[in-house]
Amino acid sequence: RLVVATGGGTVAAGPHAEANRAVARPAVWLRVSVPTLAARLAHGAAGRPLLHGAHGPLAGSALAARIETLLGTRTSAYATADAVVD
Repeated sequence: RLVVATGGGTVAAGPHAEANRAVARPAVWLRVSVPTLAARLAHGAAGRPLLHGAHGPLAGSALAARIETLLGTRTSAYATADAVVD
């Protein structure tokens, strides 16, 4: 067996998203709250372009709002996972 841990956008968008969902099974969604994600990503936002604003990495409520927006666009793809871990 092989475990592949991808970024959130890998299964939700891009040219290979559908192929990944078709062959990467079982897929597991590690679901956490927006505040938890924001806390975990607060120090790593610099390396994540989608978590940048006009003046660099987002922080605080702006970071949480961006995460909420991204989750809103990705949740339907995440929901196709074979299992969910809260």
